[in-house]
Amino acid sequence: MGFFSFIFGIILASLLIIFFPEIKYYSVEWGLRDYLVSWLQSWP
Repeated sequence: MGFFSFIFGIILASLLIIFFPEIKYYSVEWGLRDYLVSWLQSWP
């Protein structure tokens, strides 16, 4: 099980790296980034 989760993590990380500009653009476009920042700042 650990091996498959390791492979899955590598695939996920590479996808994030490849599509990072698009993800960043859409997160700004939809206001997700501001929501995440305010959510993180609401933590104690």
